[in-house]
Amino acid sequence: MGQQTLKNDNPVDINTYAVISQYRRGYNNTGITIPAFKFIALAGGYFSNYPLIKISQGDTSCIGLLTDPLLNAQGAKAIYYGLVQFTSGGVDTTLVPLNTPVYINSVGNLTLTYTNLKAGHTMSQEPTPWIFLNIQYHPERYIEFPFVGITTQTFNHDFKRYTNFIVINTAGDDITSGLSVNHDTNKQSVTVQSNVPISGSLICSCD
Repeated sequence: MGQQTLKNDNPVDINTYAVISQYRRGYNNTGITIPAFKFIALAGGYFSNYPLIKISQGDTSCIGLLTDPLLNAQGAKAIYYGLVQFTSGGVDTTLVPLNTPVYINSVGNLTLTYTNLKAGHTMSQEPTPWIFLNIQYHPERYIEFPFVGITTQTFNHDFKRYTNFIVINTAGDDITSGLSVNHDTNKQSVTVQSNVPISGSLICSCD
């Protein structure tokens, strides 16, 4: 990510705003390929404990943006926090002031028109703009706990609403079957145990 020259000739170094991108995961069981640069939402149900997803229709369950096409019967991660350049499926921000709010419309595209689902705000003025995404999603149905280099770790949280618990590695692979994953009687903690150090995330979801 380099320097973006704005319409008013004031250069903005996009790297100044660089952050660690954050993602949520889902599985496409819609029967079609979901195009790149579509916002996705929870569809209800699970595949191997991965939440099923669909193209967002202005859903408040929108979990993020796909930056690559997602074939049917495949899983992927969707970015919900961080900088993304919309090389397609975006809006032309050439004449739009910086930090203008952008939204998600009823067909899962980025729009400058107000909706109830805010995606973030503009970071450059050009036909393929940089957008800072900050998609708010309340974790009543889905939450992740990242970890690094553990063999045993206990996660303390109110897990009573969650029915599905999986562990993925940093590549996004489900490694639950090779681990011990158990919650206490009152579901106030979940303990992950491994024979070797692992890094990844504990993913919790509910039906």
